[in-house]
Order: sequence, then structure tokens, then C-alpha cells
Amino acid sequence: MEVAPFTYRPLAKGEIRLLSISRRGGSIVHSLSTFNLNEAPSFVALSYTWDGQKPEEDLLVGGDNLKVIKNVKVMLPYLLRHGQSHWFWIDAISINQGHNAEKSIQVPMMSSIYTRATKTIIWLGEATSQLDLAFRSVTELTPRLMAISGDVSYWIQDHELTKHKLPDSTSPVWMATGSIFLQP
Repeated sequence: MEVAPFTYRPLAKGEIRLLSISRRGGSIVHSLSTFNLNEAPSFVALSYTWDGQKPEEDLLVGGDNLKVIKNVKVMLPYLLRHGQSHWFWIDAISINQGHNAEKSIQVPMMSSIYTRATKTIIWLGEATSQLDLAFRSVTELTPRLMAISGDVSYWIQDHELTKHKLPDSTSPVWMATGSIFLQP
């Protein structure tokens, strides 16, 4: 059976779209609803990497087919699995990406949208061993790095690292931690 392409309903001034994700039977169900930003239910905002991806993945929203980027499609089941909020604001879905006039109104509202969200989830992609190591290391390394005071050059010398009980400069921990900041 052919699925109809998703069609956005125009937004009125001050309105946003929120995606609802729920489970019905064995299926994940997505629907998109419109709310005035100031009267919207509690929602979680998502920030993620586009990685130069184009919207080529099919996502059923209200029974119609919405094209989204792969990172968004991969991220959605994680949200439901980890018991996150019922409502989500995801720019690639909540803003009609094919309508420049709407984008020119919604993009300036993004600061207010993120402020109004109960929390923001940053999606760096699916877990990798390098990202796991980086996030485990950050909580341990941060207080030690903060303890290094004075005029520290861009590259901290190994003797300074050793003095503060930090891994030496060749440790995989540093590459893994740096990979967080290299995400597109």
C-alpha cells in the first residue's frame, strides 16, 4: 500500500510543532501536534549532528511519510526506550525544512524554544567505544584539569600531566575525549 507524503499545516504566530512518540502494541507511533509555545505541554528539545545528511529516511508521522535524516531516525527509538518525555521538539521535524518563510520565523524562535524545553538532549550519534571512553574519562579528568593553574600553554607537558595524576599525552583517553569536540 502506498503511503502519502507528510503535509505540514501552516503555523500561526507563536506556534511550534511537537512530536509525540508512543508505543501501541508492538509498534512505535509518531504524531505531530501544534501548540502555542507559551501554552505547550512539557517537552524535550533535541540537538544532534546533521553530518551533511539529506532527508532520505522514511518516518511514519500520523500515517503519512515524512522524510528525515538518518541521525534523526536512529535517535527516535532511543528516546522511547529510555523513557524520555512524551513530547519532543526536533528542528528537522518540527520546522518545515522545505518552506523558507516558515524557517525564517521559526529559527529566531529557537532560543525561546530551547529555554522553554524542560531539558535538551544532545545526540552525538550511536555509541562507539571511543565515545564511551571519552564520557567515562571526562568526569574523572575535569577536576584534575581544573587543578592545573598558572600559565598553561596550549599543550600541557607530560610532567605536568603526571604531577596532576593525569594520563600521559599518548593515552587513548585524550584522543577519545577530543573526538567529542570533533563531532560535526
